[in-house]
Amino acid sequence: MRRFGSIALCAAVLLSSPFAYAAQPTLVILPVDRGELPKDSVDGFDRAIRQEVARALPGVRLLSTPALDFSSMQLAAGCDDAGPMCLANIGRTLGATRIVHLALQGSRAKATLRVTSVITKSTKASESVIDVRDVGPDARGELAWRVGRALGSKRAAPAGKIV
Repeated sequence: MRRFGSIALCAAVLLSSPFAYAAQPTLVILPVDRGELPKDSVDGFDRAIRQEVARALPGVRLLSTPALDFSSMQLAAGCDDAGPMCLANIGRTLGATRIVHLALQGSRAKATLRVTSVITKSTKASESVIDVRDVGPDARGELAWRVGRALGSKRAAPAGKIV
């Protein structure tokens, strides 16, 4: 009986330790690079995208948003572009197995969102380009859903949205 108690205690400690998450994939989503768009036009996109990805990819542990801006992370990783090698270095530095970079370009009325996803170990990258008809609060839900789809979500489109 005493031996069973010791085994149960060891199992509880191991399962509650940070090492229990080692096999679970981790994902870091960098804040949306808004380019020349005004900050108020993309407010809330980061939060909406994180919520959608957490809901759409339940087997992935979503890491906290980095405190540094992208250029500071590039500097820390020793690179100056947004290519797969640089993103993989940033992701490894943050402890992620996968990193996602979102770059929004254009105007509030019509923009393009480039979603780059990189597996940090292999530097294998995939990229999707999403046309955005409106960069505003009403577009957050649909845009977040489209980012989720670009990352592999199979979740159905939100009701009333054009896909």
